Amino acid sequence: MLLFRLEARAEAIEASRVMVGFTVPRDEGITKIPFRLALKVVNYFQKRSGGVLFYLHPLGTTDKTMRESGFNRRKRQGSRFWLVFLYSRV
Repeated sequence: MLLFRLEARAEAIEASRVMVGFTVPRDEGITKIPFRLALKVVNYFQKRSGGVLFYLHPLGTTDKTMRESGFNRRKRQGSRFWLVFLYSRV
């Protein structure tokens, strides 16, 4: 979830021997719809200018991928708009 490419996530998982941490926009609750709409608007203009496109992966999908890769979530902490995750190898 982070404007986090799937390839970057896979590389981080493979490279990590102990822990992986990341920060993502809050993709839940009342902020979910505004974040997704804002992302569509930003990507529209980014695509027109040939810029970088951003992705917001569902939190459940990211958590499932991390667990299937041998990590357990150690910590989840957030603010109004951001979430921070820390996973460690089992």
